[in-house]
Amino acid sequence: MTKRFYHNSHIPNELLFRDKERLKLLKFLLNGINTFIYGNVGSGKTTLLKSIIEEFNSVNNAKVIYVDATLHQTTNSILREVLSSISPLSAISKSNSYLINRLKEKLRNRRVIVCVDHFEHVTQADIVDKLLSLGINIVLVSDSKESFEKISDIAKSKITNILQIPKYDFKQVREILLERGETRVKT
Repeated sequence: MTKRFYHNSHIPNELLFRDKERLKLLKFLLNGINTFIYGNVGSGKTTLLKSIIEEFNSVNNAKVIYVDATLHQTTNSILREVLSSISPLSAISKSNSYLINRLKEKLRNRRVIVCVDHFEHVTQADIVDKLLSLGINIVLVSDSKESFEKISDIAKSKITNILQIPKYDFKQVREILLERGETRVKT
């Protein structure tokens, strides 16, 4: 299976110490529940998200799109990324209204979930309202809960789950590092 993510982040074969959070997030995705996830840097948010997306896309009829907000910070950039994930070559640089109309055409009878990772880097939070107005389910992932405050009250009312990812303790970090070391030796 090909991993199609931008950063050279490590996605382990087995996600350690995140079973409870993984099951919750998977349940939210399956039920189309908009979610905000937050936790400290290094708590495994991105790894959790990417492992679920990969599994979800391989067995579900919905399309889950990963957007890295360190690369796509504006409404236009995020809209182009979402559109190009649904229909390559149709996301040429155009106005937001043009991109939204193209998305409307492409979304007919199609369930799409957009996961915006590193949401704290988004400079135009109106993207959340635009995606929700298109009937797209969203998962926002951030290092801090304060990022939730930058979205509109209407968007907040539609994001019904907030999931905090706890820090790893010392023993967990040790075991994760040992697992990564074993994986690298094998490859």
